[in-house]
Amino acid sequence: MKTCPSCGKKFTDDKKFCNLDGTELIVLEIPEEAAIPEQTASEEHLEDPYANDAVNITGDKISDGVINNSGTGNKINKNNNTDNDNIDNQGAVNKDRDGDIFSDILSKDTFFADKNAATTNEFKYARITLKHDNNLTEQFFDLNSESMIIGRFDQSTGNVDIDLSKLPDAEHISRKHARFTFENGKWFIEDLKSTNGVFVKVGNASEFSSRITEPTELRNRDQISIGDIIFLFTV
Repeated sequence: MKTCPSCGKKFTDDKKFCNLDGTELIVLEIPEEAAIPEQTASEEHLEDPYANDAVNITGDKISDGVINNSGTGNKINKNNNTDNDNIDNQGAVNKDRDGDIFSDILSKDTFFADKNAATTNEFKYARITLKHDNNLTEQFFDLNSESMIIGRFDQSTGNVDIDLSKLPDAEHISRKHARFTFENGKWFIEDLKSTNGVFVKVGNASEFSSRITEPTELRNRDQISIGDIIFLFTV
């Protein structure tokens, strides 16, 4: 009988090389004193690996259920735990190392999730362009802040962010008519209890909505009616 010194596979005597790794085979000689007598199932005796003074296959002594591994200097108990939780050399899982790797994966996922969220919620400039007789004009107002009030200047209340006092039909505009806000990556408009209200026409809808009563999301190319003045919203 021959065996491969590299992989341990056994071959018949007529083989010269291992068909797995090409290593030259050697003759497997078993000394007579080392030969293991055949045993029947009834004669087999399984030694308790944790019995006192037992020895494992590496020649390390097992005492009180603890293997003193001379190769690594670590002690491994019955539960495969070491005194320092580092038992890679025994083929066991290094909990500290794998825990760190898992934490790294979580932290990276969290980083990219935060980054994507930041990109999604990044401030987006918008614009409202005045419409007259259902046609766009060259007059527009930029929404360049996260909160902007649109209305009409009055000495008693002061300036507003977007002043419509010089536009036709400005008399139908309240001093603080509505508020544009940017939140969580979206634009909203809110009626500030104006006299003549705020109305929104979504996309290609044929008619404006009823007067809004709560902050309403605005999408690209929605139309807004503030009093009797109509704007096209673009972002």
